[in-house]
Amino acid sequence: MKKSNFGLMLKGNYRFKDIINYTIMKTKLFILLSLITSMSFAQVNEQDSLALVALYNSTNGPGWDSPNGWLSESVEYWFGVTIENGRVVEIRLGDPLGGGFGLTGYIPAQIGDLTHLRVLNMQDNNITGNIPSEIGSLESLEELYLLNNDFEGNIPIEICNLDNLGHLYLQNNNLIGSIPAQIGDMSSLRVLCLSNNQLSGSIPEGIGNAVNLDQLFLQNNQLSGGIPESLGEVPSLKLIYLDNNQFSGTFPENILKPLLREITLNDNYFISVPNLSSYSLLSIYKIENNQLEFDCIESNMSLDTIDEFTYSPQDSVNIAIDTTVSKNSTIQFNTSVGGTANQYQWYHNQIPISGAIDSVLIMNSVQAEDEGLYTCVITNSLVPDLALWRRNIHLQVDTSNAINENGINTISVYIKNKQLIIDNINADCRLSIYTVQGNHLANYQLKRGEIFRKSLSNDPKSALLLVFYDKKRTLTRKIINR
Repeated sequence: MKKSNFGLMLKGNYRFKDIINYTIMKTKLFILLSLITSMSFAQVNEQDSLALVALYNSTNGPGWDSPNGWLSESVEYWFGVTIENGRVVEIRLGDPLGGGFGLTGYIPAQIGDLTHLRVLNMQDNNITGNIPSEIGSLESLEELYLLNNDFEGNIPIEICNLDNLGHLYLQNNNLIGSIPAQIGDMSSLRVLCLSNNQLSGSIPEGIGNAVNLDQLFLQNNQLSGGIPESLGEVPSLKLIYLDNNQFSGTFPENILKPLLREITLNDNYFISVPNLSSYSLLSIYKIENNQLEFDCIESNMSLDTIDEFTYSPQDSVNIAIDTTVSKNSTIQFNTSVGGTANQYQWYHNQIPISGAIDSVLIMNSVQAEDEGLYTCVITNSLVPDLALWRRNIHLQVDTSNAINENGINTISVYIKNKQLIIDNINADCRLSIYTVQGNHLANYQLKRGEIFRKSLSNDPKSALLLVFYDKKRTLTRKIINR
C-alpha cells in the first residue's frame, strides 16, 4: 500500500514538473509574441514615411553613395534617419567632414510634413532649386544644415517662423535677394551663416531682436549700406564676419561686446572702425581694403600681438581732379588725411618733388613744363607697412592767359549743428556733392559773396566729397557727416 502510494506520488511529481516547464515556455512565447506585436504596431507615422519617400525620389535616391535600407527595409533602418515614438526627428544626409552622399535634384514640398523633425542636415551635396517655403512648417526644427549645395532663389521668409531654430547654415550656395526682414523674429537663433552667396541689400534693422545670436557670418556677398545700430541689442556676439561686401560708413561701436573674439570688416567701404585694443578675448581683427585713414588705425596698433590683425592696404584718398590754370598763376593742391604722425611726399609724373613734404603743395608761377599728373603718398610713423595714395590730379597749363583768376581757392567749408556751411565764395561756381564711392548726390549753383547752407540730416552718414567748378578749375573738399 505505501509502495503504491509512493509510486503514485512520484508519478505525480513528474507531472507537476512538466506543468511548470510548459507554463514557463508558454510565458516566454507570450512575451516574445507580445514584443513582436508591439513592434508591429510601433510603425512610423504614415505622413512621415511618405515625406521620406518623396525626399528619396526627388534627390535621385538610387544614385546616392549610401542609400542603405531606403525603401528596402523598415524606416527605422534607413540610413541617416532617426525615429522616436514613431516620428522622424533627425535626417542626416550630409557629411560634416565634406564630400556629401551624392544627393542631386531638389528638396520636395513634402519636407514640411515632418513636423517633429529637429535636425535636417543635407550639406555637401549637389541639391539645386529653391529652398522650399514648406520648411517653415517644421515647428520643432532646431538645426538646419543646407550649406555647400547649389540652392538658388531667395531665402524663404517662412524660415523666420521657426521659433526653435538655433543653427541656420545656408552658406556656399547661389542664393540671391535680401536677408528676410523678419530674421529677428527667430528668438532661439544662435548661429546665422549666410556667407558665400549673392545676397544684396542691407542687414535688416530687426536683427537686433535675435538676442541669443552669438555668431554672425555674412561674408562674401553683395550686401551694402550701414551696419544697423540695433545689432547692439544682441548681448553676446562672439564672431562677426562681414568681409567682402559693400558695407559703408562708420561701424557702430555699440555692437561690440566684451565676449567678442573674431571680427572681419575687410574689403568693404568703411570710413571708420572701432578701437578694440581693450578687448581681452579678441584674436582676429581684419580691416584692410576699406577707406580708412591713419587716425582710426593708430588707436588699434596695440593689437599687433593678437593672432591676426590686418589693416593694409587701404583705398586711395580724395578724388581725382582734372584742372586747368593759366601760365604764371599760383595753384594749391591739398590732401586731407586723418592721423597724428603723418608724413607726406608729393610726386610729379611719378617722380618725387624735392621738399614737397607737407599736406599742401603750392606752386607759384606755373609754367608749361609743370603740366602732368600729381599725387601724394602719405605714410605714418605709428602705422608701419601702410601707404595711402592720393588720387591723381591732372594739371594743364593754358599759356594764353585766358582764364579769369578770380578764384575759388578761398572757399571755406565746415559743419555746424548738422548743417553744411560754405562761405568766402569769391567767384560764381558750381558745387557737386558725391559719396566717396563716387555716387552723385546733388548739384548747386553758388553765387559770389553768398553764404551757402544745407542740412545734412538726410544725407549719408559717411564721408562726402564737395567738388567746386570755376570755369575750368576744380577745387575739392572732403567732409565727414557723422
